Formats: sequence, C-alpha cells, structure tokens
Amino acid sequence: MLNKLAGKLCLAAALVVSSRVMFADTIIGTGAASNQMWQTWNAGQADNSGSFYWNHTSWDGGYENVGSCLTTANCGLTDAPGALPFLGQANGQAFSNFYFAGSGTPVTATLEAEITAASPYDYIGWYDVEDPSQFGIIFSPTSGTGATVTFTPSTEYGLFFADTASNVNQHFLSQSTSAYSNDQGNQHFAVFEGSDNTYYVGAEDLPFSNTDLDYNDMVVKMSGTSAVPEPGAVLLVAVGFVALGASRFRPSKKTIEV
Repeated sequence: MLNKLAGKLCLAAALVVSSRVMFADTIIGTGAASNQMWQTWNAGQADNSGSFYWNHTSWDGGYENVGSCLTTANCGLTDAPGALPFLGQANGQAFSNFYFAGSGTPVTATLEAEITAASPYDYIGWYDVEDPSQFGIIFSPTSGTGATVTFTPSTEYGLFFADTASNVNQHFLSQSTSAYSNDQGNQHFAVFEGSDNTYYVGAEDLPFSNTDLDYNDMVVKMSGTSAVPEPGAVLLVAVGFVALGASRFRPSKKTIEV
C-alpha cells in the first residue's frame, strides 16, 4: 500500500510541476473584430520590403528588424519563436490604438533583445487605460537582455515606450492617438501572438520623422505567471506524505509480559 501511495504522489507531483497557466490577457484593437486583427506571414517575407509596417531595413544591420529577430538568430534571441501572426490590418499596416483587457493576475515579462544605441535612455512599461498617470515601469536602462520581471497591471492597460535621451525625450503609447502620447497617430509597437496567448512585443524608440521602423529597440516576451510550487517544494511535500503514510500504516508493537 505504501508503494502505491508513493507512486500516486509522484504522479501528482509531476502533473502539478508540468501544469501551465494560460496567459488570459487579450488585446483589444480599436475598431477591429477579433478574427481580423492577426495577420499571417512567413520568414521569407522579413525582407526589408516595407510590406508590413515593421518590415524595414534596420540601421543596426541589413536583416535585423523585429521579423528577422523572431525568425533568425540575428538578434540573439535564445529561442526565436518563428513567424508568429502579427497585430495589424489586412493591408499590413498597424492599428493606431490597442490595449490589453487584463485578468487582474500577474504578468511575466522577459527582455529578449535590446538593439539600439539609445539603450541607456529607454524604458518600457504599462499604463492604466482610464488614467494614464497611473503606470509602472517594466524594464529600465539598467535592465539587461535576459532579465525577467513579474508585474501586476490594471485590468485594462496599454504599453508605453520612453526614450529619455536629451535629443529625443518623448514617450509613445500603444493608444497612439491619446493626448498623453507623443508622435500622435504613429504606432510604436509591433505585437506578435504565440501559443497560449504569449505575446512578443517589439518597440520603436524614435519619432517617425527620424527612424528606421525596425521595431527591435526592445523585444519583450509577455506571458502568464504559473503559481505552481517549485519542484523541490513538491518533492518535500510528497516525501512528507509518504512519511505520514508510513507512520499511519506501521504495525503497532505488542507488549509481551514475561
């Protein structure tokens, strides 16, 4: 019986450790039906042709726009996810405005790449849709590639990108027509949708009057946060239950009088 109990606990522990929580936050694109927001493409189309709004020649190198970052090793992503569908119109142009309808649960973000001379001045963060004066910084100039943070935004939130260099000093909202956003009407974010509603977000850090439109200045992966125990903790719990079972099912000693 003890062996059966241990086996069941090991199986339960394995199931708990391997479980994942789907990222429940969804994107709302102004004036767009949900089934018309995501456009497909293939790796060969990341060709600097301008066919999509993020598909331009990067000042950092011939094939380093965000599409190339996702499909090749050019940008140093440890696990390039491939040609994920991007948030945009059927003609390849961007939506001027989008935001996230959140679930109120934490979000995990990883800084996948940062390819810009302005990295000592760049910030990316979230803001409350109803009150953009309420915001939080996700990654700052001191964050290095590979950094991972967990943050809890408001239930409806957008993204902002700020370039604080003295010759720029502007910030850009994912709701680009907002009165709070500089370079109004120009979308500074490119969003790609992975599995389980994981998003890869590429950002452009300069106003459109003087930029390359490569959207690789920061590339951030956003996903859900799984609240499962660490494998070691699960193992300790399992061992504890086995010990409890052992004490429960151990035969009691009989006292023999001499």
